[in-house]
Amino acid sequence: MCATSFGHRTARRVAIAALFVMAPAWLSACNANDNAEKALTSPASASFESGPVHSASGASRRVTFDDEAGKAAVSLPLVGVPTEYGVDVDGSPPTILPAADLPAQGFVVPKKLASRLAVYWMNLGYEGRGFMMLAPKGWTVTGSVGANGSFGMHAENPADAGQFLDTIDTAGSCQGCAIADIGAYFPELAEWAEEQGFPADKPKAYLSSKPVGDRMIEFTEAPGNDRGGYGVLGAAYEEHEGGSLFRTARTGYAEADQAVAETMIAFYEWMYGDR
Repeated sequence: MCATSFGHRTARRVAIAALFVMAPAWLSACNANDNAEKALTSPASASFESGPVHSASGASRRVTFDDEAGKAAVSLPLVGVPTEYGVDVDGSPPTILPAADLPAQGFVVPKKLASRLAVYWMNLGYEGRGFMMLAPKGWTVTGSVGANGSFGMHAENPADAGQFLDTIDTAGSCQGCAIADIGAYFPELAEWAEEQGFPADKPKAYLSSKPVGDRMIEFTEAPGNDRGGYGVLGAAYEEHEGGSLFRTARTGYAEADQAVAETMIAFYEWMYGDR
């Protein structure tokens, strides 16, 4: 069984690796700034009952994606993500896969790309809650959950680290981190972030950006030498009223893999946005 809530977002989204290349470093910084906070439930989490541990390499479970007519169209392998936790978990270690099969997803995966993609799921370490993303099959994927509840997933092509997927979610904790990142990723909120006492250290310079709903943007970044010369496609989401929340996903991709990158980010927008 599964239950997912985005607050005011729609229930049809049933079911994240860092602002920087390594999520653990970002999470450590968050924890240092916000170590008094308890771990909070992410609004983007899916809840499952506990189950036996499965190895990522031995995963045989699958997730079905429906077509626009609501009929099963694509089935992708489900891979459990090895995850580091900032606090000790009471009782048995968190399972690497959910106990129950995930429900069918309403997101449309192009059939021509199905053979190249997999679903990667990480256990957030409490109440069986998890986070999932689409990424290419065979990529190396790891997760990290901070002591304050912030979490991230990092995936990369083992043959080329310039091809990567990074996500981060402040999960309602680490308010200073969230405010500064909102100011960096959303230019219209830079002044607001400064007024809160957490100005953006390094505002983002986009090649292009466009709104996706009321609180999310999709953006592109110029190729960089630190990313193997690849461009970056990404999305970022913010909530800055009544408590700040920030999440983002970024992928570096080769030109030949543009369709795969677009599908990964489109899934993130569908799952963790506000449309």
